[in-house]
Amino acid sequence: MKPGRVAITTAYYPNLVAHAFAVAGLSNSRTDYCAGLDELGQRFREQTAGVLAAGSQVGFAAPMAGGPLFTFIYQIPARAGVESAAGVKAVFEASERALGARTLGPLMESYPAAASDWGRFYPGPWLDFVFSGDPAPKIRLLLSISSLLQALAGDHFDEWWPGWRRELSSRAAGIQSVAGPLRLVHRWEQHLGVPCPSGGLRVLLSRPDRTSASSVGGEAIVAGEGLSDEQVVRSVLHEIGVRMFDPPRAVEIATGRRTGGEAGSEAGGREFGIKEYGWLLRCVEAAACAEKQAVAAAAGLELPGGVDPFVRAMGLTGLVEEWAGMPAGDPVQRVVALFEATYERLPAAF
Repeated sequence: MKPGRVAITTAYYPNLVAHAFAVAGLSNSRTDYCAGLDELGQRFREQTAGVLAAGSQVGFAAPMAGGPLFTFIYQIPARAGVESAAGVKAVFEASERALGARTLGPLMESYPAAASDWGRFYPGPWLDFVFSGDPAPKIRLLLSISSLLQALAGDHFDEWWPGWRRELSSRAAGIQSVAGPLRLVHRWEQHLGVPCPSGGLRVLLSRPDRTSASSVGGEAIVAGEGLSDEQVVRSVLHEIGVRMFDPPRAVEIATGRRTGGEAGSEAGGREFGIKEYGWLLRCVEAAACAEKQAVAAAAGLELPGGVDPFVRAMGLTGLVEEWAGMPAGDPVQRVVALFEATYERLPAAF
């Protein structure tokens, strides 16, 4: 993707998997996009049982965009560019090999174009978490979901998709005409004085998705087509901001090691696992929320008054206030300083 560009587009896989979630009855997806959804739910009840049993493993959960298997069920196939039922089968088979080997290696070998993005986007603490425990039940879940996705594709989704794609592409062009002139990547770079690590941002519109922004890699998010143009633009503003604070580099600084799945990373003698990683991501989100008002103003983008919905939804008020007191300088170093200053006060329930 051309550096500095925001590209609004669409893709097969996010629409298929969100449709599968809706058929299964998960709250990840809308229910008002398909008149026959109840009938489909009844017809595919046996095949959706495994999805429902997985519960939080496949649901959206801020700030890490999902449960422990969301990585393989939603993010990786979307970033791999899956565009067919055969592609679904292939990527899930590669994911099963990855789980068995406890490394992303099999996926990176099968999808070299995405390998660099995956290598940065999934740091060691997250991979330690995803690969921990017995891989057998995880593989069984992947097989169940792969089977469901292929069944839905063959039954009706592949007939629907060409029409959906035309309509979504038209909608994408309309949003592009709003988002493009704002030059939000450039505005963030000017404001923070550093280049955008991902270069730009692709926004994949999905008809069944409820999400306003679910990351499927360092340079792409999925946004629900049911959102207004203004809501999508605000999500773009926020998600570019998150990337400007470069979470992979923040992990490297905080742990004193490079990312890539090394087990037992430590920061200052403290074990740096999934709990620490989750808090670091909250610090990144808080920094983006604190700075984006100025970026929006520079772009001539008016944000709604009141509490930022990202701040409210993720409980970031205290971190946003703390951010103002962090020493000026490199934005990523500043995020790590916020993490170090607040980690010992982590809520007990976190």
